[in-house]
Amino acid sequence: MKIIKLLIVLSALFFCNGTHADNRITIGSGDKGIFYSFDTLNHVMYVEGKGLDRGDVGWFFDDLYKDSCRKYFIDTEKIVFGKDVEGVGGDAYQGFPKLKAITFLGNTQRIGSRAFAECTGLEKVTLPTSMRTIGNRAFEDCSVLSDVKFPQALDSIEADAFARTALKEAHLPQNLRYVGKQALAGLKMSSVRLPDSLRVLPAGLFLFSEIAELYIPSTVNRIEPMAFAGVFQVKRAYLNWTRPEDVDVSISSFDFSGMDSMEFVVPDGTFDLYYEKLCNELNVPSTCRITEKSALAHKGDFRWRLEGKTLVVEKADFNYASSLDCDYFDEKLKYDKVKKLIINEGITRLPYGFSVNLLNVEEIQLPASLQEIAEEGLLNKVKCTVSPANPFYAVQDGFLFDKRDSSIVLFLKNQKVMSIPAYVKSIRSSAFYRCCFDSVSVDERNPYFAVRENVLFSKNIDTLYFYSCGRKQKEYVIPESVTTIGDFAFSGQKSLENVRFGGGVRWIGKCAFLVSGLRKVLLPPSVEYVGTEAFSYNTQLEYADLSSTKIKTLNKGIFLNCSKMTDVLLPNGLESILDISFGDTKRLKKIDLPSSLKIMQSPFDGSAITTLHIPDSVIWIYDPLSSKTKDLYLNWRGGSVYNDVYIMRNNDYRYTQEREYKYFDIVYLVSKLYVAEEDDWAFWKEEYKMDIRTNGRIYLK
Repeated sequence: MKIIKLLIVLSALFFCNGTHADNRITIGSGDKGIFYSFDTLNHVMYVEGKGLDRGDVGWFFDDLYKDSCRKYFIDTEKIVFGKDVEGVGGDAYQGFPKLKAITFLGNTQRIGSRAFAECTGLEKVTLPTSMRTIGNRAFEDCSVLSDVKFPQALDSIEADAFARTALKEAHLPQNLRYVGKQALAGLKMSSVRLPDSLRVLPAGLFLFSEIAELYIPSTVNRIEPMAFAGVFQVKRAYLNWTRPEDVDVSISSFDFSGMDSMEFVVPDGTFDLYYEKLCNELNVPSTCRITEKSALAHKGDFRWRLEGKTLVVEKADFNYASSLDCDYFDEKLKYDKVKKLIINEGITRLPYGFSVNLLNVEEIQLPASLQEIAEEGLLNKVKCTVSPANPFYAVQDGFLFDKRDSSIVLFLKNQKVMSIPAYVKSIRSSAFYRCCFDSVSVDERNPYFAVRENVLFSKNIDTLYFYSCGRKQKEYVIPESVTTIGDFAFSGQKSLENVRFGGGVRWIGKCAFLVSGLRKVLLPPSVEYVGTEAFSYNTQLEYADLSSTKIKTLNKGIFLNCSKMTDVLLPNGLESILDISFGDTKRLKKIDLPSSLKIMQSPFDGSAITTLHIPDSVIWIYDPLSSKTKDLYLNWRGGSVYNDVYIMRNNDYRYTQEREYKYFDIVYLVSKLYVAEEDDWAFWKEEYKMDIRTNGRIYLK
C-alpha cells in the first residue's frame, strides 16, 4: 500500500512539474480526456480537452498531496474552460478560496450541481452562448458574485443555483423554460424582469430577496406557495394578465409584510378584475395601489366636496386607486352623514366597491357621461336618477338597468316586490345587497329566470339567486338540481334557522347567508367552494360540519362573528384558512386542523381557542393565535415546500394591541423556522416568555 501511495505522489509531482512556454505548469489530467494547467504568474487555471470536466483535479485537495499541487489550486483566481469542454461536473470547484472569475471560451452546455458553490471570492462569470443548463446550487453562497450575463440559449436554472449571491440585476433570457426552487433566493436587486417563456414561478424563487421593481409576464399561469416569501422593499410590480382570475396564485406566494406600499401596474381595463384578485383573494394590504398602465403617468385625479348631507364627486379618473379599499375620500368625510350622492358630468366610470362605505345614502344622481359601473360600484338600495342623455344606463321598472347586456345593476328603494320583466337577461350579484322583498315574480316570457315558492332561480333551477323575505319558514330545503347559491342569496333572513342543502350544491357565493338566523350548517360532499363571509354574522350559529366537502380554502371571514359557535368540523383536503375565518367566534374553544393544511392566515383572531395543534403539513403561518391561546403545539419535521417552515408575526401587535402571548408555552417543536433576522428570536423569547424544547435551529419573524 505504501508503494502505491508513493507512485501516486510521484505521478502528481510529474504533472505539477510539466511546463509550457507561457509560464503554465501541467498540474493533472482527468480520466475522460480533460487536462489541467496553471499559470503561476497570473494564477489562472486552464481546463482543456474534449468531454465533461468532472473536476478530477479535486483529488489533489487530499492531505496526501498538500506539499505537491494543492498550492496551485488554493491560489487559483481565474478558471478558463477551453472550447471543447462540454460541461462542468458536480462539486468540481466547490469552495475554491481565491477564485474571482470564470470564463468559458467554447461550447460548454452544462454546469453541474454545486460546481462552484461557496466560492466566496467569485465576482464574475462569463457564460458561453451555448450554455443550456445551470445545475442545482451551482453558484450557491458565492456571496460577492455580482456579474453574470445569461445567454439566450439558456434553457434551465435549477434549484438554489444563484441563492445568496450578490446579483444586482437578473435579465433572464427569453428562451428560459424552467427556474427551480429558490434559484434566486436571498438577492438584492433593483429590477427583475421574468421572461415570457416561463409558465411557473416555483416555491421560494425569491425567498428573502430585496427587489425594487418586478415584472411578471402574462405567460405565467401558476405562482407556487412562498415564491416571493420574505421579499422586502418591492415598490412596483407589473402584472400583465388580462384574466387574473385564471391565474393560480397561492395566498402565501407573496409576503406583504415587505410590500405594504407596493404599486401594482395592470393592463388597461382590468382594474376591477385585479381588485377582486388582489384584495379579496390574496388579501394584500389596503395601503397598496392598483394603477392601469395608461394612468401611470398622471396618477389619476379625484375631487369631491360635501354640501350638508350631499356628497358631490366633481372629477375622477378611476384608473388609479389610492388604496385597495377604494378609500378615495380623506378622513374629513363622515360616511354615515351622507344621504345623497351626485356624480358630476365628465366622470365615465365608478370602480369596484366605490360606495361600500356609503351605507346611509338614500339617493344617487348619475350623469350622461357615465359608461361603466363596476361590480359593487353601487351597493345600496336607493332612489336613483340617471340623465336622460345617458346612452347606457336607465331607471325603469324599479331598478337601474344596463341597456348593453340587459342586466339589472341595482334594485331601487321603496319596493316590496321584485318583479323581473321579460327583457332582463342577467342580474348583478351585488344588486341583491341589503334587499328584502316581500315577494318575487318573473314574467312568464322571460327565458332566463324562474320563481318557485317565492325564491328566484335560473330557468333550469341550477342557480338560486334570491330567497324572499316574505318567506317566514324556519327551514328551507334547497332543490337537488341547484349547483350554485348566488352572492347575498339568503342574506338578512333572520327567521331562517336551518337550510338543508341539496346533494348537487357545488358553489356557495360570498355573503350568501350573511346576517341570517342559522343555528347549524351541514354541507354536503358536493360542495367545492364557499365564498368570503358566506356565513358571517350568524349570531345564533352553534355548529358547522364541513368535513365531507371538497373545500380547499376557507375564505376570509367565512364564520366571522358567529359568536355562539362552539364546534366546527373541517374537511381532510383543506389547504388554506384565510383572514378571520373564525374571527370573533367567542365560544369556539377547540378546533382540529386537518393534516392537509398548508396555510394559516390570521384565522382565529377573537376566538376562544386555548390549545392549538398545528399539523406538520403547514408551510406558512401568519399570526395564527387567539388572545386566549395558552398552548401552541408545532409538530414539523421539515416543511413540504423547501424543507423549512416560514412563520410571520404582525409587527403592529407589539405596539398597538393587547395580547397575552407572554402566557404561551410552546411545548413541542422539531424543525427549523425561517425569518429575515435571527435576533427576532431573542425578542420573542424575552417578550413572550416562551418555554422551548427543540432539536433544530429556531428563527421567528
